[in-house]
Amino acid sequence: MRSVCFEPDLYLVSALRRMCINCYISYLVAPLHMTIYDLAPVVGRIELTSEKKQIDKQVAVAKERISSLSDPKALLRFHENVERFQGIDEVQREDLIQLIEERLRSVSPSAATKVFGPKDSEAREILEQVFLRTCSEFDLSQNQVKNGVKTGGDMIAGRKHVDVYISYKNDDKWRASLAWLQDTTADVPNLRVEKLQVGSQDKTNREEALFTVLQVDLAEQKYRQMLRTIVHQ
Repeated sequence: MRSVCFEPDLYLVSALRRMCINCYISYLVAPLHMTIYDLAPVVGRIELTSEKKQIDKQVAVAKERISSLSDPKALLRFHENVERFQGIDEVQREDLIQLIEERLRSVSPSAATKVFGPKDSEAREILEQVFLRTCSEFDLSQNQVKNGVKTGGDMIAGRKHVDVYISYKNDDKWRASLAWLQDTTADVPNLRVEKLQVGSQDKTNREEALFTVLQVDLAEQKYRQMLRTIVHQ
């Protein structure tokens, strides 16, 4: 008997594919797809397909669910799935991971530190680089306070999510500082450059400038300008 080969109906194939987009399926049924899913029992697994519109929709749903999760284990599993899933682009992946980190730092700081590192690690790394560069231009040996990156009082007291800084104070109590500040996990961090005379009642001599963290070069230039006025060479 001669076998007959039929050409597939492409329209039918496409229609069947669309029908499967939001189906709740197991890994055995769809082995080629990694699954990002809400871990709440009432929701189950949500398949993300390679179709961009559907992926965008599911990523939006995932963002909403991340904000509502309070179980650290659920957030960690969500993070593992996001890291492994191949159907989203890098921008979407970074957005989801950032949201997971922010949420995890809110519900379980210790778990977040274990996975993502200390919350001030990026700030410390950048300020340490600025400090090392200023050391090559200025003699900071007469600094009346500790050299290097320090933790601010607002972070120690829990009033700010991140408060780390570098500073120099001369023997006349003039101080210049460059701080990385972030109020909460949801807030955008910023850089503050400040010069003042500690203990002085004259507030007119106080100078302050704010920059975004993307303007670290400008913030460093301002900090160097202030140092030139108070470091005795």
